Amino acid sequence: MIYVYNLASSDYDQEFDFSLEVTPEWAVCYAYASENNLLSLLFSSRTKGLDLGEVFPLVYGKYSVSCGDYVADKRNN
Repeated sequence: MIYVYNLASSDYDQEFDFSLEVTPEWAVCYAYASENNLLSLLFSSRTKGLDLGEVFPLVYGKYSVSCGDYVADKRNN
């Protein structure tokens, strides 16, 4: 499983989980898009074949990837 956490919230309903078939980048972008009413942008980006980093504010760490306040461990894949 890939787990996505909202680091700006202490509320546990701000946690998402995805199957391993989903990339950590897609997972954090989905969480970010869901919070910001941008799901149509996320899905249209996928349909158009755009790189998620061109559309969403992805930041890569040594072991993590984040988009806005959402973070996932990228070592799961």
